[in-house]
Amino acid sequence: MADLFASPKNMLRRAKYHINDLNTQISAFMHDKPWSHVIEKDVDGITDLHKVKFNKRLSDDLPGIVFDAANNLRPVLDQMAFAIAVVHTGKINPTSAKFPFGPTESKMLNNANGGCKDLPPVIQALFEGFRPYKRGNDALWALNELANTPKHKILIPLRWTPS
Repeated sequence: MADLFASPKNMLRRAKYHINDLNTQISAFMHDKPWSHVIEKDVDGITDLHKVKFNKRLSDDLPGIVFDAANNLRPVLDQMAFAIAVVHTGKINPTSAKFPFGPTESKMLNNANGGCKDLPPVIQALFEGFRPYKRGNDALWALNELANTPKHKILIPLRWTPS
């Protein structure tokens, strides 16, 4: 039998490549220390405002690198679910095997009930235990949101205005 996890392993390897690229670029940026710490008085004349002012712009490649990493990492979850369902059901193409997400816990559970029927109950419970919904597991939720950003919209970089 072919390695059913070959595809998610490959996607994970690609995600790691992009994450390493992101870390390298961030480290290079931070190494140059392109910022200064300034303290300004608030308009109330009493409160000190501590600010970090940048004198160098982040790379324009960063949004694309993050996008690539997310779009390689997110499918790993669904592809793992699919591979598990193939083994569990014996079907070549199970139709209810995904990693469940939802905007709330109840919607995620509803999504799991419909979309995880081909998974063993212990795996479905494991996935649900990761709390993949807003304010449940913020990292998973953010990954899903980033990967599901409409592909036809532009990636909006951070605004930068030199001082």
